Amino acid sequence: MSFTYDPTIDAGKVRLLISDTNTLDPSRQIFSDDEIDAFMALESNVFYAAANALTAIAGNEAQVLKVIKSLDLQTDGEATTAGILAVAKEYRARGDIYAGPDAGFAIAEFVETTFQWDEKVFKELLRTGL
Repeated sequence: MSFTYDPTIDAGKVRLLISDTNTLDPSRQIFSDDEIDAFMALESNVFYAAANALTAIAGNEAQVLKVIKSLDLQTDGEATTAGILAVAKEYRARGDIYAGPDAGFAIAEFVETTFQWDEKVFKELLRTGL
């Protein structure tokens, strides 16, 4: 399991957003480089990738931590999960701003006939004002 942290690249930015930056203690690393790369491959920007990583962490917390009370120590997995998911929601909102409403959307005109070509050229002239 490899782990690198370089905040100048996208994978490092995802690590920064999810607080997976401990380079000194390998046992405290949350995700491997391959897992961070997978989150990046699934999403269009670092905020969406970080939100998905936090959602994965929250799912794990929900499975592992229940409400446990032992002597003076109490854990509340539901509250921890809710807090992590709130941060993930914020990152998704930031990702929406970063991506914009039309991110990943393009229009390609398809021309089959001479008439369609003439119409396309005419409309381009109207749009550009030439």
